[in-house]
Amino acid sequence: MIKFLLAFFIFFNAHGVDKKLITEYSSQAAKLEKAGKYHEALKIYDKIIKAHPSSMSAYHNKGKLLAKLGKYKEAVKAYEHAIQIGNMLAHHDKGVSLAKQDRHEEAIECYNSAIKSFGSRNVESYYNKANSLAALGKHEDAINVYKKAISLNPKKLEYYFKKSDSLIALGRIQDAISEYNKAIKICPQNIVGYYRKAKALYQLNRYGEARKVCNEGLKIDPDNQPLLIIKMMILKRILNIK
Repeated sequence: MIKFLLAFFIFFNAHGVDKKLITEYSSQAAKLEKAGKYHEALKIYDKIIKAHPSSMSAYHNKGKLLAKLGKYKEAVKAYEHAIQIGNMLAHHDKGVSLAKQDRHEEAIECYNSAIKSFGSRNVESYYNKANSLAALGKHEDAINVYKKAISLNPKKLEYYFKKSDSLIALGRIQDAISEYNKAIKICPQNIVGYYRKAKALYQLNRYGEARKVCNEGLKIDPDNQPLLIIKMMILKRILNIK
């Protein structure tokens, strides 16, 4: 009995030391990552994994660093290890790295897994799923998923802009203009909404309206080059100058 208790004490104490070391290593890796020393941070995560192979966070963080370095295939492998030992958050990041390799069908499967695990708490999975659907030319499906993302985070301008890209791809330019109006209403100081709306109106040959939108945007940013260029194009059309 005494031998058993002694063995248990030694095991427990060693496990505690390992846990303390892992915490210290994780802190070191985080500091290195913050300093932009990604390769050094990767070495630390490898040390953690060697000492504690069931560390979900070490595999997940390693995957994120590899993705930052553009090593998407290696990142996917790290995320897969994290998922195998129970880190459901890694599904989303795995999807992003797959999408970076144009492996959109696989990416969508990952986003679906993330959505299944976290639902509306993971709005970025809906957004990135829509992006992959759009990349595959499935714009109707993409629009529906963008709608879901917008319903979960109606203040995110990029969601409206990306939804508009799919609408324009389907020739639904007026619907895209409605999305730009929503974006401008949410953030009147964001110049991108004015530029995109002016460009869409230009495509519909509604030059007077397009010019007005340009002027509204230029009141906010008088030196904005994209707006100045589209305004020049509009004026040429109005004056019938080739």
